[in-house]
Amino acid sequence: SEEAKVLKEKLVFLDFADWDNPNTFYASQTEAAVKQLQSKYGLKAHGIADEVTLAKVEELMSMDPQKGLYRQDVIELKEKLVELSFENWSNPNTYFGPQTETAVKNFQAYYGLEVTGIAGEETLNKLDEILTSPLQNGKRSEAAKVMKEKLVILGFADWDNPTTLYASQTEAAVMDFQAYYGLKVHGIGDEVTLEKIEEIISSPLQKGNYSEEAKKMKEKLVTLGFADWDNPTTLYGSETEHAVKWFQEHFDLVANGIGDEVTLEKIEEIISSPLQKGNYSEEAKKMKEKLVTLGYADWKTPNTYFGSQTEAAVKAFQSDQQLPVSGIADYKTLQVIDALYDNFEDGYLEYNYSFDYLISQQMNRSPQTDLYRNDDGYVHGDYINILSETILITGDGVNIRSGPGFSYSVIATGNRGTTFEYTDEVQGDSHAGSRIWYKGKLNGKTAYVHSSLADITMQGEVTATNLNVRETPNGHSYGMISKGTKVSIIDESGSWYKISYNKTWRNAKESDVRDQANPDIEENDINQHLLLTERAGATSSELNQYLSGKGTLDGEGSAFIEAAIKHDINEAYLISHAVHETGHGTSPLAKGIWVDSNGNPVSNQSNPPSGATKVYNMFGIAAFDGQEYVSGSKYAYQQGWTSPKKAIIGGAEWIANKYIYGQYNQNTVYKMRWNPENPGVHQYATDIGWALKQTSTINYIYNFINDPNSTKYSIVEFK
Repeated sequence: SEEAKVLKEKLVFLDFADWDNPNTFYASQTEAAVKQLQSKYGLKAHGIADEVTLAKVEELMSMDPQKGLYRQDVIELKEKLVELSFENWSNPNTYFGPQTETAVKNFQAYYGLEVTGIAGEETLNKLDEILTSPLQNGKRSEAAKVMKEKLVILGFADWDNPTTLYASQTEAAVMDFQAYYGLKVHGIGDEVTLEKIEEIISSPLQKGNYSEEAKKMKEKLVTLGFADWDNPTTLYGSETEHAVKWFQEHFDLVANGIGDEVTLEKIEEIISSPLQKGNYSEEAKKMKEKLVTLGYADWKTPNTYFGSQTEAAVKAFQSDQQLPVSGIADYKTLQVIDALYDNFEDGYLEYNYSFDYLISQQMNRSPQTDLYRNDDGYVHGDYINILSETILITGDGVNIRSGPGFSYSVIATGNRGTTFEYTDEVQGDSHAGSRIWYKGKLNGKTAYVHSSLADITMQGEVTATNLNVRETPNGHSYGMISKGTKVSIIDESGSWYKISYNKTWRNAKESDVRDQANPDIEENDINQHLLLTERAGATSSELNQYLSGKGTLDGEGSAFIEAAIKHDINEAYLISHAVHETGHGTSPLAKGIWVDSNGNPVSNQSNPPSGATKVYNMFGIAAFDGQEYVSGSKYAYQQGWTSPKKAIIGGAEWIANKYIYGQYNQNTVYKMRWNPENPGVHQYATDIGWALKQTSTINYIYNFINDPNSTKYSIVEFK
């Protein structure tokens, strides 16, 4: 019966069946699904769709999504909640459980709706309103331009002339803003985000205003050493703005010069620090012991009291280190104290040339970076042949119509990523503040879609032999693409095209190289100068705690210790290097590659032939870019690395001989990357961030070591 088909469609929607195309036949599967529904909802479970059962089905179909329901539309609801950062399900299902209810309640509270936990019409409309907002990636609007101008003022972007395009850079700036102010991080300019922007942009605590709050804040800035007004007034002038920016920069805040809530909270945090005059603490005693070592005091037995002498010593230290002089030992002051104390007896190695010379040699070697891996690029339009223009659908379930209006018939429905031929731009029904519709051809028919639901994209082909892809028109070259390469054009800027540039490793700017290579930058971790010739003093069980879950490295703590002892290398560094090279023990070279008698990988890795040998390479040794699995496995075969342990110990020997104890004495990760003995040659990596990427893992590993050996450093200095 047709009634059976309709019922079966409803059973699919209610998640009691999964037929793709329900038919009219009421078979045993249908009966089983009906019985399951009847049993679940306390009805007589006889498998016949009687009037009571049909009434229950209709009731379930008509209910707003709420706790306890299983329905197909719950999946879409969950996907929208994930997109707006109210949950993080990876594979949403049809069940509306307690977790879904909580997410819905949080959504309702966040957007000022009645908090019921039921996804009624108001809630669903609000979800759609936000997700179809013109203030999101890929759309254009005057509102986007206005918002971008405000984000520049607030210090979250630096566009010179913001356009109406809400692109990936805009989305990233909005996400930074949302994260900074504790909002939901989804990159859409929703009402909460816009209200927060307006709240900060109209704050009374900014240049040109008068308020008692400004006076109180200025008094605190004087106390913290960021200003020296004798009698602060209520005026928030240019000097106040300068002092606030200095404070924000010093404590790693967004430096916009406005006394926003984050800045005020940070002022209160620092000014109420326990490490200031009049307090007692064990931390004060430890700090005083370090100040004695550094020559800022001569207490024979420092105690726990932070008195006037301690304050004077802290002020002297802050003055010498060009820190704000407050006498309060804030965390920035403590970081500098700790760094100088840790290095007090360590070696400094001065080279007889300038830092500028080191940089010039590096720039001759095409240094690479992944800092811009998600950024688009620009190419000159003279070298691009336009192949086609297409309409790109930017949402799901978008109606494509026979004319430029909502009364025209729907000829197709497109989801995000659907494309069809573009022919013209026409005027039609107004929607989302615009009357522009895109006209095109879809399956031989003339088709229309509103401009708020789609973008126009162009596909082009490179005609030059090699074409520079630049950061900006006429700007820094990220790299080159060859003749015949197909490109997706995102936007136009004069005679330049903005294209999607899917390349992780790109040419680094000189400023980036300087930032990464400069040993004097405080933010560059001191452990890049850690002497790798010194053992960390870990036990195998401590290392195994860190290695747990890291692929074939899991449980190999004793192998790293054996390698460290045998070849006199710091075991924390060895693990950091192996983790970095193998993707936490999960790369093919880490999991093992089957090779033949010549050391070449066999074609069928899942079912290797008789006589094949499995080899491992934990440090990517001889694994040349583009053929890393071939060259890396062949070298491992030649060395006899037939187990993870052998690869770890053998790889450590190679690193020791080639670098740490080699001709250039590259006994720190800084020296391995930059080779100050002979800049530009025998460098371990082209990645400018390689050395500093190792330090974060090294630091983390040291957290697992209960009683580490004292650390020693070899810190590079230039003339």
